[in-house]
Amino acid sequence: MDNTRYKIALVDDNIATLNQGKSLLQSYYKVYTIQSAATLFENLEHDIPDLILLDVEMPDMDGFETIAKLKADIRYKDIPVIFLTAKSDEESERKGFSLGAVDYISKPFSPPLLQKRISNQILYKRVESAVKDYSSNLEVMMDEIARANERTKILLDKTPLAARLWDEDGKLVDCNEAAIKLFGFKDKQECLERYSELYPEFQPDGRRSDEKVLKCIEKAFGEGRYEFEWTYKMLDGSSMPAEVILIKVEYGDGYAMAGYTRDLRGQIALIDEMRRAEIAEASNKAKSRFLATMSHEIRTPMNSIMGFTELALDALEDDIAPEVVDYLNKINDSAKLLLYILNDILDISKIESGKVELELVPFKLQEVIYRCQSAILPDVNEKGLSLSVYAEPLLDKKLVGDPVRLYQVFMNLLSNAVKFTTSGTIQFSSQIKKTDNKKTTIYFEIKDSGIGMSSGQIEKVFEPFVQADSSTTRNYGGTGLGLSITKNMVELMGGNLSAN
Repeated sequence: MDNTRYKIALVDDNIATLNQGKSLLQSYYKVYTIQSAATLFENLEHDIPDLILLDVEMPDMDGFETIAKLKADIRYKDIPVIFLTAKSDEESERKGFSLGAVDYISKPFSPPLLQKRISNQILYKRVESAVKDYSSNLEVMMDEIARANERTKILLDKTPLAARLWDEDGKLVDCNEAAIKLFGFKDKQECLERYSELYPEFQPDGRRSDEKVLKCIEKAFGEGRYEFEWTYKMLDGSSMPAEVILIKVEYGDGYAMAGYTRDLRGQIALIDEMRRAEIAEASNKAKSRFLATMSHEIRTPMNSIMGFTELALDALEDDIAPEVVDYLNKINDSAKLLLYILNDILDISKIESGKVELELVPFKLQEVIYRCQSAILPDVNEKGLSLSVYAEPLLDKKLVGDPVRLYQVFMNLLSNAVKFTTSGTIQFSSQIKKTDNKKTTIYFEIKDSGIGMSSGQIEKVFEPFVQADSSTTRNYGGTGLGLSITKNMVELMGGNLSAN
């Protein structure tokens, strides 16, 4: 018996029996003497004993009625009850046991026998309580283990990394869903059986796969963790570059190896794409710098050619052969054309390098439009075309923007219209769409009766160095830069340019 002072309730209407029982048991137990069943139930409300010694023959409520009431109450049904009574017939004893008593002792009783039978019941109660606590704790533990296993499974199956586990003999014993999916197996069993097929004979660094993996495992066991790059041979024959992490883990009575694989194909493809983009950007910058430099370099001698040609024309004598005059005029015209091309190349290089700066100065829109009309009119008349210009008035309000670039946009579009129109009319108009104190939206339209374009040609017409088709260059000339420059200029000014 341990040092715990177990509590015993001795219930009997006989004072002598109560005193005798208390004297006998109080050295080992904490004994409460109670003379009636009613008093017993009152005491149970605030103090529950570990065992009850109960007489059968009592006034008001006998022992059989008392034990029946105890067992019917969920609070008291587990208290062991021993009948200690002078009612010693076999029928009474059978009834006592049938009502739930754990023992039945007849008076007069043997003190040593009473002590032994009480101690046996106390011991049984202790064992029963311990078993119940153990079962309860075991159930909690098993439930927690099941939950932990479930959490572990969820974590492994939901991780994007392919996870595998090898036992201490190097046998693959488990894998997660990510591994099955990544390596293309139909289920876990196939992954466990065919995983070794994923090893090519050699790695990209020239080492044999079987030799390299052994070295990696040795390092992982020695250091606890090891990361390295690895290339798999997939079931379809393709290669998969990957990053592998091996971790030494406790497994059973020894150690095992957990492996985690991350597919690097997407990352490598992204790096390659970024590298190509960097190369393309560097190439574009080099091209822009080259074009800008060459344009500046060529413009200097070209201006000299034009200047000296004009001087030669001014200094010609009247008796100079007409063909010489014609040659000099053609040289001057070609030089001007080449200068226009150089200006276009310089503009496109500035646009691509982001070096175009717009002015913000007050200007009158009508003045820009009428300047364009005056500049293009000689070309219109030379081809026998008619020009219609209409600018919706802004009530003399001035706009703030870059009139030089706006003039360049209009002249590019008007020059194109003249170039591709052999007969008919060119219409140039502006319409106020929306205006307030801070912003004005204006719709400009240039229409011509020229050769027109197909829908496929319209889609590409604003790309640099692109014309409608090869015959356009042969018949009309040009570099295909004008509309690309124009569209970029319009967008820099916050507008949009389209063709239909």
